[in-house]
Amino acid sequence: MNIEEKDWYASEWYYILYQVNGVWISEGITSIGEALFYDMQTLSEVTIPSTVTEIRARAFENCRKLKTIHFAANSQLQTIGDWAFYNCHNLRSLVLPEGVTTIGDAAFYGCNYLTEITLPSTMQKLADNAFALCPRMQKMYVNALVPPTIDAKTFEDVDRATPVFVPRGTMERYQADTYWSEFFNMAEYDAPSGNLTISADEANGLHKVVRDGQVIILRGDKEYNVMGQAL
Repeated sequence: MNIEEKDWYASEWYYILYQVNGVWISEGITSIGEALFYDMQTLSEVTIPSTVTEIRARAFENCRKLKTIHFAANSQLQTIGDWAFYNCHNLRSLVLPEGVTTIGDAAFYGCNYLTEITLPSTMQKLADNAFALCPRMQKMYVNALVPPTIDAKTFEDVDRATPVFVPRGTMERYQADTYWSEFFNMAEYDAPSGNLTISADEANGLHKVVRDGQVIILRGDKEYNVMGQAL
């Protein structure tokens, strides 16, 4: 089941939208449609259920009072579309759930009060301008063992002195990346590993497995425990 864009201007519901403070989307919904909640001036809180796998383009664009996004603990979300949360000025922190792989163009552009983000271990790509014009960013946690692909303007106007925390044992790989390496206050930490699953990066022969509750990187004939101790 999808929630799709509707002709709000032709319905009484359109006028109600400008009085709504919170939106709680029901379980069973799998997709939040394009521009569905566009320009809801009073919306401050949204709860997204576990069954949603995609948030489409412009879904919450220009919801300037949106401050909090709640994701279900067992979220199945994979994709956040282009401009999905564009200009959501009052969003203060963002913790994306495990399973999210892609953030679209300008998805969080202009969230200029955003101070902290956490990206899951499953993150693969942050598109152009994804977090541009977020000048108050104070820290970022990136839990992916393989640095997600980013572009030159993914973090446009984000201070390159902003601390970036990456999983223990992976800093060398982030520092070798063309654009991640621009962040010069990078540090390793014991990133959460409970939701990591077996995966492989065919491009560089890197494999990630969970063994006895520990996250292991396999590369060639070598093994590295990313929780800090080489095996």
